[in-house]
Amino acid sequence: MEFYQDTIHHPMDRVLTSACGRFRCDPNRITILSLLMIVPVLLSPPPIGFLLCLLHDVLDRLDGSMARLLPKRDGRVGATLDACCDKIYAILFLSLHANVPFWARTKVILHGVALLTRIVLHNTTLRTASRMHGKAGTWLENMSFAALCLGWSTTFQIAFGLSYGLATLSWLQKVTALGLMLLSAALQ
Repeated sequence: MEFYQDTIHHPMDRVLTSACGRFRCDPNRITILSLLMIVPVLLSPPPIGFLLCLLHDVLDRLDGSMARLLPKRDGRVGATLDACCDKIYAILFLSLHANVPFWARTKVILHGVALLTRIVLHNTTLRTASRMHGKAGTWLENMSFAALCLGWSTTFQIAFGLSYGLATLSWLQKVTALGLMLLSAALQ
């Protein structure tokens, strides 16, 4: 995770935060725009779909950078919206893109459960913010989608496989937290 954090996440965050400069936009609108990118991604020919997947990833990062620039924001609402939109984007891509192999479509179930877990945990006192392995998993998944748009099957399989492992780890942490919360409530 340190490699991803030091070479991809933090440098991109610094560039995006710096690029935002005087420009201010509601981060939640950027999040919704990044989700809506699924429509042109699915309808575009390979080279355009590839570029739109990359744009989606930039928008997915830009919302967090913008949120840090704006004072007095409820970061918890934005973080939940961002995570939910990421899951919905992935579910739509995996379900509707013609080149997704059958084995990869199984991640729709994981994303669906993660989406429901995130929504349930939002109104609790449990920490639900994404951790670095979750951010790395989302980035790898976005890159795997871009690779698939170009027909790079091997690149897709490697990046997607790694993202699958990281998403599973993230999901297990959230489900464990939810299970402990429910157990605690049942014992009271």
